[in-house]
Amino acid sequence: TENTQEISRVFLVVAGVLVFGTGEGAVFGMLAASALSSIVGVEIYLLARREDPRSLPSPGEIARMVREVPLRTGLSLGAKLGLFRSVDAILREVLPSLLLKSFGTEEWIAYLRIAQRILGAPLMFMQGVSRTTLPVLSELAGLKDFDRFRRTFWKACAYSGAFISSGLLLAMVFVRPVLRLTFPESYWEPVWLISLILLPGYLVVSFSIASDTFYLVSNTLKAGVIICVLGFLVCAAAQTWLAANIRTTGAAWGLSLTLVLTSVHFLYAAWWFRQQRKRAGAGG
Repeated sequence: TENTQEISRVFLVVAGVLVFGTGEGAVFGMLAASALSSIVGVEIYLLARREDPRSLPSPGEIARMVREVPLRTGLSLGAKLGLFRSVDAILREVLPSLLLKSFGTEEWIAYLRIAQRILGAPLMFMQGVSRTTLPVLSELAGLKDFDRFRRTFWKACAYSGAFISSGLLLAMVFVRPVLRLTFPESYWEPVWLISLILLPGYLVVSFSIASDTFYLVSNTLKAGVIICVLGFLVCAAAQTWLAANIRTTGAAWGLSLTLVLTSVHFLYAAWWFRQQRKRAGAGG
């Protein structure tokens, strides 16, 4: 179901761009996809209620139970996760454009954003896969079955990464034809060049499908936040230096480096699993 929603979202976003011919089309496509997902979710809920009214709580029951939700209990966890994702968003989406505005030109900002959107389309499937792996990994972590947890985590990273990276390579095949159909000739070569620069980074990121999920279910989100903050300092400095010294493609090189360095989360996960195995061996 999650992956079906992501496929629908990608289709509607692309359709919005093609219909409107501007960036606003992608926004309308995203809004339409969100509305469609909500409508489908409500229909599924109502269908389940009609088949067996006792299978799910009624809207009134849900409203009454909201008061019992311990919101403050999860506030700290939500703040850590929010910081984790905010740092990631700043390094990927905000900082490169700001640096290009300071050291480059408006044209190269446009080229970078177009390349990001093209290569980012296959990554949209990561959201659905991530939400699917969360309950599975949570159950295994709760059972303290770290061997199955480790195997499932690495399989999720490998399989989803192989699938999404295949989509990235396939997208590269269509970059030039799409550019020729939708953009002026002056955009063709710069966007293609930036897409080539960003490709290694996006390929690495395609395998990091379960990184935030890992930190959540292994109760190591604090370590994840520390890694993100340190990574932010290193990557922000690298992006700034590259953008200042290579005024056209420097920001793209910095962004690609930032994406490649997300592999540090794999190193931490491997270290954590090794520590758990040592503890299990000592306890046995």
